[in-house]
Amino acid sequence: MNIKQQFTIYTGTFTNKSGFNRRMRFVKVSDFPSSVTSGFKSRNLQPGYETVWDLDLNQFRTFNYNTQVGPISSTYGVVTISS
Repeated sequence: MNIKQQFTIYTGTFTNKSGFNRRMRFVKVSDFPSSVTSGFKSRNLQPGYETVWDLDLNQFRTFNYNTQVGPISSTYGVVTISS
């Protein structure tokens, strides 16, 4: 996968399973072009969880809204996503 375009970039913090606060900058997979997501397998996640593209780790991760710490901020920018 190789995408370069403008996305909404979200920054949020949640408490992970280990009990540590995890700050993540991410793009929602739902914001990806349909030409990219059409081949994705659907994941059956519990309510409050969302599959996202972690911009710092450059991989798919799960954001847990159930343990969110503070607000989620957003900005717009050109992002290159490659894996």
